[in-house]
Amino acid sequence: MKGLGLDGAKPHGLRHLHASMLIAEGRPLTEIAKRMGHANSGVTLTGCGHMIETDDSAAADVIPDFGIKRANL
Repeated sequence: MKGLGLDGAKPHGLRHLHASMLIAEGRPLTEIAKRMGHANSGVTLTGCGHMIETDDSAAADVIPDFGIKRANL
Protein backbone atom coordinates (compact mmCIF):
# COMPACT_ATOMS: atom_id res chain seq x y z
CA MET A 1 0.00 0.00 0.00
CA LYS A 2 2.81 2.33 -0.86
CA GLY A 3 1.97 5.92 -1.58
CA LEU A 4 -0.90 5.90 0.90
CA GLY A 5 1.28 6.01 4.00
CA LEU A 6 0.38 2.40 4.70
CA ASP A 7 3.67 0.74 3.85
CA GLY A 8 3.63 -2.87 4.97
CA ALA A 9 -0.13 -2.90 5.50
CA LYS A 10 -1.86 -6.05 4.34
CA PRO A 11 -5.46 -6.25 3.11
CA HIS A 12 -6.61 -8.25 6.14
CA GLY A 13 -5.10 -5.67 8.48
CA LEU A 14 -6.91 -2.88 6.64
CA ARG A 15 -10.15 -4.85 6.87
CA HIS A 16 -9.66 -5.20 10.62
CA LEU A 17 -8.87 -1.48 10.87
CA HIS A 18 -12.08 -0.65 9.02
CA ALA A 19 -14.15 -2.82 11.38
CA SER A 20 -12.39 -1.18 14.35
CA MET A 21 -13.25 2.28 13.07
CA LEU A 22 -16.90 1.33 12.61
CA ILE A 23 -17.03 -0.09 16.13
CA ALA A 24 -15.38 3.05 17.53
CA GLU A 25 -18.03 5.15 15.78
CA GLY A 26 -20.74 3.12 17.48
CA ARG A 27 -22.18 1.59 14.34
CA PRO A 28 -24.55 -1.33 14.97
CA LEU A 29 -22.89 -4.74 14.98
CA THR A 30 -25.40 -6.02 12.42
CA GLU A 31 -24.39 -3.23 10.04
CA ILE A 32 -20.70 -3.99 10.48
CA ALA A 33 -21.31 -7.71 9.91
CA LYS A 34 -23.12 -6.98 6.67
CA ARG A 35 -20.37 -4.65 5.50
CA MET A 36 -17.71 -7.24 6.33
CA GLY A 37 -19.64 -9.93 4.48
CA HIS A 38 -20.08 -12.06 7.58
CA ALA A 39 -22.91 -14.59 7.67
CA ASN A 40 -24.15 -13.12 10.95
CA SER A 41 -23.14 -10.67 13.65
CA GLY A 42 -21.86 -13.53 15.82
CA VAL A 43 -18.97 -14.00 13.39
CA THR A 44 -18.17 -10.29 13.68
CA LEU A 45 -18.42 -10.39 17.46
CA THR A 46 -16.08 -13.38 17.63
CA GLY A 47 -13.46 -11.64 15.50
CA CYS A 48 -13.87 -8.08 16.73
CA GLY A 49 -15.51 -8.40 20.14
CA HIS A 50 -12.32 -7.53 21.97
CA MET A 51 -12.48 -4.05 20.41
CA ILE A 52 -15.90 -3.25 21.79
CA GLU A 53 -15.71 -1.22 24.97
CA THR A 54 -18.88 -1.33 26.96
CA ASP A 55 -20.23 1.04 29.53
CA ASP A 56 -22.92 -0.73 31.44
CA SER A 57 -23.93 2.33 33.45
CA ALA A 58 -27.13 2.67 31.39
CA ALA A 59 -28.02 -0.92 32.22
CA ALA A 60 -27.18 -0.34 35.87
CA ASP A 61 -29.34 2.78 35.92
CA VAL A 62 -32.39 0.65 35.13
CA ILE A 63 -32.20 -0.95 38.56
CA PRO A 64 -33.42 2.14 40.48
CA ASP A 65 -36.41 2.28 38.13
CA PHE A 66 -37.58 -0.96 39.76
CA GLY A 67 -37.25 0.39 43.29
CA ILE A 68 -34.01 -1.45 44.02
CA LYS A 69 -31.11 0.55 45.38
CA ARG A 70 -27.96 0.32 43.28
CA ALA A 71 -25.00 -1.20 45.10
CA ASN A 72 -21.62 0.48 44.83
CA LEU A 73 -19.49 -2.09 43.05
